[in-house]
Amino acid sequence: MKTKFILFLIIYILFASGHYGGDGFYTYLTTESIILDRNLVLNDHPERKFEIKEMERIYNSHINNNINEKIYSKYQLGQVIVQLPFYLIGLLVSFLLIEIPRDYITMFFVSMSNCVISALLCMVFYKILKLFSVSDRISLLVTIAFGLCTYVFPHSRQGFREPLVGLCILLGVYYSILVYDIDRSYKEILFPGFFIGYAIFTRFDTLYILLPFLIYMIIKTKQLLPNKYLKCVYYQIVCFFFPIIFFISITLLINYLIRRNILAFGYGNIAQAELIVIDSVKIITNIWGFFFSSGKSFFLYAPVTILFFWSIRGFIKKYRNEAIFFISIIIFNLCFYSLAIGSFHSGYSWGARFQYVLIPFFLIPVAVYLDNKKVNC
Repeated sequence: MKTKFILFLIIYILFASGHYGGDGFYTYLTTESIILDRNLVLNDHPERKFEIKEMERIYNSHINNNINEKIYSKYQLGQVIVQLPFYLIGLLVSFLLIEIPRDYITMFFVSMSNCVISALLCMVFYKILKLFSVSDRISLLVTIAFGLCTYVFPHSRQGFREPLVGLCILLGVYYSILVYDIDRSYKEILFPGFFIGYAIFTRFDTLYILLPFLIYMIIKTKQLLPNKYLKCVYYQIVCFFFPIIFFISITLLINYLIRRNILAFGYGNIAQAELIVIDSVKIITNIWGFFFSSGKSFFLYAPVTILFFWSIRGFIKKYRNEAIFFISIIIFNLCFYSLAIGSFHSGYSWGARFQYVLIPFFLIPVAVYLDNKKVNC
């Protein structure tokens, strides 16, 4: 496993950009503020000069244009907390390499965070394939396809939060399957609860993922303990939601401290948001765009996932509960983002960014299918 992780990490680092703009720049500045100023304010140094001119241009045009109002990042702190050790390492290195501007070094090390996250994501994906008894050869083949032949690869060099959210969701899935397939205490449902909670702490709209986990929890418990499954499900729900409630509470508390409203996020106030109207045209248009847009199609940027449609039938027959779990994640993701956003393109990103987290759930059935067919690698 260590060798595979290092291999993916080296590849990602070799293709890394070494800097962030857009979303990543906001999280970088928040990370820097926590370490240097011990606060979350981005514009408390209006006189600041950056060694990187592009950073100074973005800072002055988007952040430092209103010195009378405190500016905070639009984004939550999940990604920022992960970036803290990377910034600290860069800061230490900058004291050793004094001839290189500090901004170059700290930005470079922070930009490596998604390389590490993406390599870890590939390793968790590999371990999930082993839970389904997929052979080593097929597991490695499909993991390479996952890590290098989908838009997991380009997102490893960008500053978006999707790799971290994807890693947390996949870890939640891994521990959920592990709890029921091995003789373990149901208290270990705390682990998937922790990772899903952290995914929500990173992107609050990840709340949609809770329902698929509850569905899987109920199905598996009813199958294993039909006589007392209600009591066991109740116990598991308490354990599962304990860390999730903790992370949601922290998120709402931060919102209150910096914006004086627990429902005020960086992109707006949930309480003032328009009611979601079920518009069939909007849903169909967005789902069509997610999958078949000529410029943003999920399958265009992850073509190997097309094999899902050849493999899902056999996967359902062999692993019915897990198939329901994965398909429900896909359906809830599509339904939520089809209703919650005005357009399917997910902004300036590589591929359908909001569907990034779905890639592994399209490829796990493919790995099982290839293994059953004894494909020669």
